Amino acid sequence: MTDTPAPRPARRKGLALGVGGAVLAVAAVGGGVWGYKVFYGQGDQPAQALPAKGLLGYMAIDMSPNGEQLLAARSTLKKFPGIADEIKLGGKDDIRKELFDKLKGDGDGCGDLDDYDKDVKPWLGDRLAVAALDEGEGKEPAEVVVLQTKDHAKAKAAESAILSCMGQDLDPSEERLSAAFSGDWLVVAQGDGKAESVVKAAAKGSLADDDSYATWTDAAGDPGIITAYGSKLGYQRMIDFMTADSSMKIPDAVADEAKKFAGAGLVGRFRDGGLEIELASKAGGKVATSGDIVSSLPKSTVAAFGVGLPDGWRDTVEKFYGPVLEDEAGVSLKQAEEMLTQQTGLTFDDVETLLGKGLTVSVDSGLSGDAFEQMDPTALPVGIKIKGDPDKIEKVVEKVRATFGAQGMPSGFIVSKESGDYEILSVNPKYADKLASERGLGDTETFKKLVPNASDSVSSFFLDFDAQNWLDDLFKDLDAPKDVRDNVAPLSGIGLSSWKDGDKAHVLIKVATD
Repeated sequence: MTDTPAPRPARRKGLALGVGGAVLAVAAVGGGVWGYKVFYGQGDQPAQALPAKGLLGYMAIDMSPNGEQLLAARSTLKKFPGIADEIKLGGKDDIRKELFDKLKGDGDGCGDLDDYDKDVKPWLGDRLAVAALDEGEGKEPAEVVVLQTKDHAKAKAAESAILSCMGQDLDPSEERLSAAFSGDWLVVAQGDGKAESVVKAAAKGSLADDDSYATWTDAAGDPGIITAYGSKLGYQRMIDFMTADSSMKIPDAVADEAKKFAGAGLVGRFRDGGLEIELASKAGGKVATSGDIVSSLPKSTVAAFGVGLPDGWRDTVEKFYGPVLEDEAGVSLKQAEEMLTQQTGLTFDDVETLLGKGLTVSVDSGLSGDAFEQMDPTALPVGIKIKGDPDKIEKVVEKVRATFGAQGMPSGFIVSKESGDYEILSVNPKYADKLASERGLGDTETFKKLVPNASDSVSSFFLDFDAQNWLDDLFKDLDAPKDVRDNVAPLSGIGLSSWKDGDKAHVLIKVATD
């Protein structure tokens, strides 16, 4: 183990910000500027060098240059002129050099690592991770970086220079960085001997061998370019941090739910010509699906958000947020209801009836820049489709019309239509007719691709960029620069679905290209 003082900086960033933050920033740029270069996660992982005990959170990036993920990423990202102009579609040497340049920054603390090919390339491996370890309740977590090395002797020789480079943005009053090796992994942490203690703790029980970590990262699906994990302890420490300020109180119902948190895993990967991110955690409470509502929208729908509402949802909301409302705003639920009635003419019972068993908010492909420029809401093809009792919902809508009418709004401003078990609401009469009479979105290939779990989804989001070229036309109407239009053109859609599978809850985000 080697310890080295941190050089003089202008301000302290901290290890995770100064090192891990730079790395993760690269991973996030453009949804894939970094990610296009990385590979299907296999083999040894940085989790082997980290302890399971006291682990709060973890994120790893796989930079291996071969395999399915690299090919999928290249074929996806090369479609975007802006990205293709900014980055090289090269192999692992380009990737690691980009990492090194981000790590090095503009500082002068990396003098002994000035030449990438000579000083860095010989030892830097393909995988890295940042993690937070618990230091006890009320204390800041320990920030740890794990780097894979491919030549132990050369990495050991460069250890002092590595610490100097990584610690260049730390305040001189702070503890210096330390490093220790765990096989091919170089562990860096802040504090004398801290890295060595991390390695020793991992030897007693590594994160890679932890049941919770394995359960939730496996539940997040096939491995990809990024793997992340949040532990039960990490969630509890977040709650502790939020409640450390005596002015903030977590409702008992929320605190009880927090105790049920068992961990969460996340994987980011390239698939089907696009990028997808999947999150898995323990499922809890009653759920109701909304996929049938979203699927029943017209084929020409370009955007939709749907949510299912289970029996008893109102009681759950009032139990969770009633105390927050009273503590933060000094307003009781009864007072809040009185204010709602004064403004809209509705009671909480009316709201429960109005929202039914679930609903969607949707936008049609008839969207144009003229409607925005003219500030005419009745020209916007936007509407709401509610699953419930149309007769009861209509009575609630009449209350809203009466209230708005008393304020000078035209009586027919809100158009409503009945369609089987659905009530349709819109301020655009033509779109209200369309929502009531046309269906088929769920049968389109784009929807199936972006929202593959629609039938089981508790909530769904769908955005189709290609439908009747509405996005291209809208950008032209708004005189968007050509380079912006060129980089938007390859996008075909975004989808989000969340569903329950046994005792596990999943969220899947998909970004698709043409």
